[in-house]
Parts: sequence; C-alpha cells; structure tokens
Amino acid sequence: MKQIIYNPLLIIFSTFIALYFCDVAWKFINKKRRWLRSMDKRIQMSRQMQYELKPGQLSQLQAPVRENIDVNELERLTAQLKQLGFVVMGDLVSETIMKSSSILNPPPSLNPVKSKPHHKFVLTGFGRIFKHPLHGCYVSLLSLVAISHFDPRMKLADRVEVLPFRIEIISMSQSGGNRWSFATRNSKADPLLQLVCGPYRLSHWVNVPVERLLQSHLTEREDIARRGKFQWDEELSLEKFTRFESESVDYARSFFERTNTFSVALFFFAYRFRNHEWWLGKLPR
Repeated sequence: MKQIIYNPLLIIFSTFIALYFCDVAWKFINKKRRWLRSMDKRIQMSRQMQYELKPGQLSQLQAPVRENIDVNELERLTAQLKQLGFVVMGDLVSETIMKSSSILNPPPSLNPVKSKPHHKFVLTGFGRIFKHPLHGCYVSLLSLVAISHFDPRMKLADRVEVLPFRIEIISMSQSGGNRWSFATRNSKADPLLQLVCGPYRLSHWVNVPVERLLQSHLTEREDIARRGKFQWDEELSLEKFTRFESESVDYARSFFERTNTFSVALFFFAYRFRNHEWWLGKLPR
C-alpha cells in the first residue's frame, strides 16, 4: 500500500484559506442579515395581500393619492397615444393592501412581546387603458402611489412614494393552451416584479419615444409569435385586460406561497449578472 505523506505547511495553508473564506462568508451574511429579514417580511406580506381592480375616476381617489397623480402628464401622454391611433377604453383603479403584524427594530419603549406594532402598505394605481383597432394591442398608462401607514405608537409619519406614469404596450395571445403575452415598456421594472412575471408573460424594456416604442413592439411580437407558434388576439376588450391583470396578481400571490427567502436572495444575487432589458421566459430560442 502506498504511504500518504502529509505536508504540514500545506495543511496549515489550506486551513488558513478555509478559515479566511468562512470569515468572509460570515461577515457577508451578517451584513445582509437585515436585508434578508426585510425580504422575508415582504414575502410574508405578499402571501396575504388583498387586491382589487375596478373602473374608476381620478375624482374618486383619496386626497393623498389624487394629489400625487400628475394630471398634466396624463393628458400629454394621452394626446400622444391618440395621435398614434390608440383609442381610450377606460380608466382603472387598483388597490393592493399588505399588512404586517410587526416592524423591524421597534423602539425600546414598545414591548415586542405584549404589543406588536403593525404596518400597512397600500399601493394605489391609476391607469388609463387604450386599444389600437388596427394593430390589435393594448396600452397601459399607469402611475402608482405607495403609502406606508405605521402604528401610531411608532410615532412615524406616513411614507409616500410615487411612480410617475409609464407606458406599456401589451399584446395577448388567443385563448387556448398557454396564454402568452408580450409587453414593451419605456421604464425598468422592479426586480421583484420580474421574479413573479411567469414563464409566458414576456417583456422588453426600451428607452425610446412612444412612436418608436410602438414600432419596436410590433416588429418583435411577430418574431415571438412565430417562435412560440401562436397567434395574437385582435378582439380587444376592457374585460379581457382586467382579467389579464387579475391573473397576474394571482400568479404572484401563488409564487410567494411556494417560494422562500433563500430562493429570492439567490435570484437577486444572480440578477446583477443578467440582461434586464429582456424577459423571454419559456419562449423557444
């Protein structure tokens, strides 16, 4: 039997390297621990989110939301889309509510055992929906207002964040089999939204004017339909669009019920190395 000779210096060096990387990994985990706890809370809140989408008008929105909707920008973009042949189908209002029974790092004056401060996150969207009678595609002109309501005992004012109007041109496949869709948008999507978009809901972000956005959408959707071997639905209606949006939320909720914090953290780690402009899901290459 061949005798194995151990090199003491090699053993010491290998041990040193192993301990070094363990130390780096531990420091990284500690640094990201707060982020991981925050992400875990977002997942828990998303599993219990309440969502409603219905026809509505700006005048029906509550004052904190209505005051943050840029009406001038809405009318300016509406005029541009009409010049391209789009027709207004109607206005929609969405409301997403997520609640948490506790907040990270509550003040020392609050006993986390006897009293759990709550946090309510309300995301209100106002959208104007268009259709193009000739090309058979939708346009969603959407602005979002997010308001975080904190427990009065936290002595924190409501936090308001506004996402300005963005344009998204959407085509949907005909019913039957997998329901494909393709969206061309002029703004980057939140990474978390890309995570839950689904394998048949494709998208492309293009930072161009509205006219070129439409041309890009029409050119690219032809290739997508050919590769996926399906046809686009040209019989458009507000009911179909509303159903499409509601199904997207249902898919997101079911995703969060299945996933865990580690999987989401892994996605965000890999996200920085990916092409963020395209999402082609299960479309054949």
